[in-house]
Parts: sequence; C-alpha cells; structure tokens
Amino acid sequence: MGKAPLLSIIATQTGKSAVFGFGASAGRDMWKSTKKNSDIIFLFVIFLSTMTFPFLGGRNLTRSYPKNSIWALFKGYFSGLFLIMLGIAIATGAVYLLLLFGLGEITTLFSFSGLRNPDMGFLPFLLVIALELITIPLVLGLIFGLFQRSHRQKLFKIEDKNINFLEKFGLAETGEKEITHVDAQQNPLRVLERTSDAIIFIAVGKRNKRAYIKLAPDGEMIGYTGIVSLSSNRDYIKA
Repeated sequence: MGKAPLLSIIATQTGKSAVFGFGASAGRDMWKSTKKNSDIIFLFVIFLSTMTFPFLGGRNLTRSYPKNSIWALFKGYFSGLFLIMLGIAIATGAVYLLLLFGLGEITTLFSFSGLRNPDMGFLPFLLVIALELITIPLVLGLIFGLFQRSHRQKLFKIEDKNINFLEKFGLAETGEKEITHVDAQQNPLRVLERTSDAIIFIAVGKRNKRAYIKLAPDGEMIGYTGIVSLSSNRDYIKA
C-alpha cells in the first residue's frame, strides 16, 4: 500500500482528537462526581482504614521473620504495633465525628458490651468504641499471620541455604546489567532466564557458553554446572 492520502490522515487525527475529547469529558464528569460525593468517599476511606490498618498490624505481629535479621524483626513487630495504634486513632476520630454530627446511634452497631454506663467518661467511651471497631479486623489479621508463619519460615530456610550455596560456588552479584554475576574464577555471567528447574546464565564474552544452577521444586539451589557449552550435557556439581 502506498502513502495514505492526506485527507485520510487528517480524518484519523480528527477521530483521535474526538476520542480524546470524549475521554477528557468523562474524566471531568468523574471528577465533578467525586467532588460532589466527597463526604461519602471520605467516610468510606475512614471506614476502610479502620479495617485495613488493624488487619495488617495483626498480621505483622504473628507472621514469621528471618531469625538472623534483628532489623527485620524490629521492623515487622514495630510496624504491626504502629498500624494497630493508627487504626485505633482513626477509629477514635471517626467515632468522635459521628457523635459530633449527631450520628451516635451508628456506634451501637459495634457495641459488644455495655456502653450505656452513665459513669463512663467521654474519652473512655470513644476508646472503647474504637477498640470494638478494630477487634474483628485485628483478630483476622492475627489469624492470617499465623497461617503465613510455616510457609514463610520454610522460605527463609531456603533463602539461607541458597546464600550458602552461592558462597560455596563463589557466585557473587555485581549490581550491573550486562554482567550480573561473577563466579569463583571471576568469569562474567549474565542471568538469561529462570525456568521451572534451573537458572540459566550467559557466559559473557564466550560464544555459545552457558552456566546453570539446578533448582528443586521449592526453589532451593542444589547444583551448579560451571561454564559449559550449549551442546554439552548439564553435569551438576552438588552443593
């Protein structure tokens, strides 16, 4: 086909402009709708926060962390406590706003115990309601974290074994793109792909040469070939 006629080009560009105009118009309408319903969106975000933060906080408190990393342990447990406290703070603010706007009856939906005690102060009342608001997502988060523990502990053990494997064969990362690793003989390597049972490297600067790390089904590194020809068999040296 020859060069497209000028009118066809102009028509195509006009069509694109019209499509863009429709999209921009739809975007403006959506923005206007968002502004019009900003109160509802704000309340939804607040409600979502009171559910999400306690859930994530509870999960972070019970899921497993690498035992050889004090920083990971600290970050995990600290983030868990922080998210729970943040959830309590947001829930307390939300209850206060509901009471401020005369919607206090909504809080009775979350009442598990007697909150009609006339001797209860205002701040304790807010805190009790806030704690009841976050109870269910917090408990769910704690349970979810417990379910993750065994799987994460297994992954951390595999990671430790893989680190030892790489150290044994002298495979080190370079932080570069063209040469991603070097082996014990300082041969330059570049990761090519990860298949179901191996990590494949290109031997940089060596024609038709590869290196392979054999993987177990769970991702554990169990053998290394060194640099071999594409046509040769993969004879793995076991770790």
